[in-house]
This record gives sequence, structure tokens and C-alpha cells, in this order.
Amino acid sequence: METPEFWSTVILDTTAWPRSITAAMPQLGLVTAALNRSKECLLTMSIAIDPEHPAEETILRLLGQHSHRWKEVDLVIDPQSWNFLASSKGNFPLLDKLNIVCAGDSDGSKTNDTFKIAPRLKSVRIMGWSGALPEFAWKQLRDFVYENWEGDIFSLEMLRSLSGHASCEFLLTTSEIPADLDLAPVTASISALILTLVTDPDPLHAKMILGAIFEALTFSGLTSLHFPHYPARRPPWNQTHFLKFASRSSLSKTLTSLDLCVVIERQELLACLSILPLLEFLRLSDDEYQATDHHLITDDLLRSLTWKPDHSNLVPHLKTLHLESLIHFRDAALLQSITSRVEAKRSSKGLFKLRIHYLPGYDREVSVEFVSQAAELGLVLTIDHSYY
Repeated sequence: METPEFWSTVILDTTAWPRSITAAMPQLGLVTAALNRSKECLLTMSIAIDPEHPAEETILRLLGQHSHRWKEVDLVIDPQSWNFLASSKGNFPLLDKLNIVCAGDSDGSKTNDTFKIAPRLKSVRIMGWSGALPEFAWKQLRDFVYENWEGDIFSLEMLRSLSGHASCEFLLTTSEIPADLDLAPVTASISALILTLVTDPDPLHAKMILGAIFEALTFSGLTSLHFPHYPARRPPWNQTHFLKFASRSSLSKTLTSLDLCVVIERQELLACLSILPLLEFLRLSDDEYQATDHHLITDDLLRSLTWKPDHSNLVPHLKTLHLESLIHFRDAALLQSITSRVEAKRSSKGLFKLRIHYLPGYDREVSVEFVSQAAELGLVLTIDHSYY
């Protein structure tokens, strides 16, 4: 009872509480006891508030009294309930990580500025927001994640306000976004963009959404562009709009990290790599949902990545190659490609790194002989199976 750190993590979900305020008194007592016993320790909280629970206002005002100790907070809250935290506005001196899940609908007529003043806030994640985004001190953020799984309201405007040190991630369900998506042009200075697109069965629709996003964006110093693996149907690549986007953003002079877990043809990929000479990290992926006769990572692709004596090489500065694969290539082809780069000593700041990740449906594993030969090269090799 006299160990404050023991009480400094608060997990509260009123959807599991009794619906009567009288019956919920023991739970309210525990919340009060935890806040008191944690004394002046920084608070890590995961709070889900049922907007129809009679204790909603009591809980939010109680938590708000300790806002000066909030450090990391996950908050599921109805948009209409922000006023219960109004007295805490401007009193978040130690808050550095905030995740907000907005349950309910909002007409967006009033912008929420509860967390606008939070001098240490660096990481923000918003999921399911309907209407206008809250106000933050955008320039101080380093990581901003926006998840929109259901709403058809989507904007890139916040990118304008983020600094050149920031990373921004969008997680979108393309089936919920209209095919005639018209986004206002945005010029931004962020360093990293992550696009996770959960696509619908209509590949043309998803391709149009990706094209609209590319068409709207221009970056001045983008170093990382990632389309990470999500355990669902992958987005089809939009080559035409990407090439225009890459030219407009001068990616040939800035981009060093590329993650392409998308449906892309080999020739399209090679054309992309040919205009990105500064790449040091490259992740490529087969599509386990595609027909078995269509694979990206094959002997032909590996031959295209092999170092050539005449220096007509794709991604000449590559240091890390991550393959998410169904293993439809020969070990010899991969070994030749990697050996050529290791022997050319193109990785001046460290050993060449190779990661092989087996996707669901892989037919075989790389051989023991391959692993042994990779070790003789001094290669940093990681092999793992699917975690999806």
C-alpha cells in the first residue's frame, strides 16, 4: 500500500461496470485509491469510458485532477465528453504519448483543443475520429498515426503542420473511401510516411485511392516511404501516379528507405528502383493472396539486384534487404546476388544485412548450405516464419 509505483498504472473500462452508479461505487473507490496511493508518480493509463454510464463525468473529472502526472494515456471517449476535461486544459506538463479512440459521432463544428498545450507530447495516435481532428502543437510531434477504418472523411491537411523530424502513418480502409476522392494538394516536410491500406475486393477502386493520395502529395525531404505488411489483401500499386509523385518530391535525392508490401509487377518495381539510387533499406514482399503462378521475388528479380562490374546497378548503396517471400527462388540465385554486393564492399558502414521472412503458404525453406555460406560471407542473416 505504500509503494506508489505499484499504483501508477491505471486500466479502466466502464463498459464492464455495473450500469447503476450505486453498484459502481466499489470500482470508483478503487480508481480513487489507485490515484491517491500512486502519490506523485507519473501515470500510465488505459481508459475506456462508456458515454452512457452514469459515472462518466465523475471519472473524467477525477482523472483530470491528476492531469499534471499523465505520461502515457490511451483514451476511448465520446466527442461530446471532452468538456469534462476542460479544467485540465494546459495542465499536461509531462504527457509524452497519447492514443485517442473516438467512440461516437461528431459534427466537427467545434475543434477540440484539450491537448494543444502539452510541452512534452511527441507521439499521438488517433483512431476512428469523425469530424475535425483535435488541435495539437503539431511542430513538436515526432510520431503521428491516424487510423480511419470506417469513416469516409479523410484529409492529408495535418501533414502541412508536422515538422521535418516527424513520421506520419495512415491506416485506411479503402472500401470506406469514395472512388472519386478529391484531396487538396499538400506540400509537407516530414521525414517518413507510412501508408497501411486495407483494400477491398475491387483492386481498381483501391488503386484509384492510392493514386489520389500520390497525386495530392509533395515532399521536400522524405527519407522513408513504407507500405507495411498488413494481414489482409494488399493494395495494388499505382505506377503512373507514383512516378509523378517521386519526380515532384525529388525522391531520387532524399529517399533512403523503401518498404513495398504491395501488389506490383517486376518491371514496375525495377522502374521504381532505377529512380531511387540512394536506397539503403529495401523490403519486398510476395503476395500470399495472389495466384500461385505470380510471384515477385524470383530468380529474375534477384538477378536484377546483383552487383555488376560495369556499375550499372540498381540501388547501389543498399545495406539491408528484407524479403517477405513464398520462397519461389533458388538459393543459388539469392546467394549470387548477395555475394556480389558483399564482395563489392558497398556497405562501408557495416555488414550487409539480409532478412528472409516466410509468408503463409511457402513451399520450402532456404537450405542449411545457404545459411552456412551466408555465415562464411560475414552476412548478418535473419530468418523467421510468419507471425500473422
